[in-house]
Amino acid sequence: MLEEIQRNFIINLRFLRKKQGYTQQEIADRLGINRTTYTKWETGVCEPGLKNIEELCNLLDVDYNSLFQRRILK
Repeated sequence: MLEEIQRNFIINLRFLRKKQGYTQQEIADRLGINRTTYTKWETGVCEPGLKNIEELCNLLDVDYNSLFQRRILK
């Protein structure tokens, strides 16, 4: 179950970033983090903390459950 949630997060994060027209660098800049750190989130190497998850949800205009619980394909 945890692996599915992590996979959903990775897929949704990448999809939503591209849908909103952001580059990885632009997201990183808006969050005040290094691009390498953001890239690690999209590749599943590491996970963001709660504060960054909240900021991602606001930036990408999505709620927490949508980001983690199901794959967004629209």
